[in-house]
Amino acid sequence: MPVVRKISMLQAEPDPDGRDPEAFVRFNRRRDRKHQGRLELIIGRELWYRLERPPRISIEQFGDKVVIIPRRDTEPGKKLHITNSSPRVWAPAKLQIAPGRYSAQIRYGRIVVGDMEDEPQPAPKPAEGEAPPPAEAGERQTYSSASAEPRDRILDYVREFYEEHKRGPTYRDIQRALAIPSRSGVWYHVQDLRGRGLVTITPQRLQTIVPVLDEEEH
Repeated sequence: MPVVRKISMLQAEPDPDGRDPEAFVRFNRRRDRKHQGRLELIIGRELWYRLERPPRISIEQFGDKVVIIPRRDTEPGKKLHITNSSPRVWAPAKLQIAPGRYSAQIRYGRIVVGDMEDEPQPAPKPAEGEAPPPAEAGERQTYSSASAEPRDRILDYVREFYEEHKRGPTYRDIQRALAIPSRSGVWYHVQDLRGRGLVTITPQRLQTIVPVLDEEEH
């Protein structure tokens, strides 16, 4: 008999037709001191429009399988925090939704619950040298850390910020302004720019990124 290790209890809401919960679910790793290593489970926004008295469900791990099991009590609530989670959840593992109607894969820190055909496909990447499509109104444009586009955007932003404020931006300034998903992505591109001799990093504790100016710009 496999060893079952309960990861958490969380809230999910029922389908109006009484079917199993269908939602897009993703994990976010928390790295702050207060919640070191905590994972947060977030259920797709479309489900919350149908929220009344959601049943509780539990996530349990059977070896390399992660199983979501609906529980039939009707205690209401919206908290979705996973407090005693394991990094193993991030490894590729088979996901089963009891009573076995749906299955999906855990990929890149996200669990997709529902039929695989229902998963939204990512937008096609622009060809090299081609500008990315503009973001829709009210939407923040994000960039993949694997492409050269964020690096060029970061360099332009650093130069504009320096001209306006007479000092360089911090890593957080860059992350917020360009909507780059992680601080490590900003660091990666800044180090690349530094290696190319395009920026320098101040030695203060609150590091700022300063553009390397031409002689005529001094």
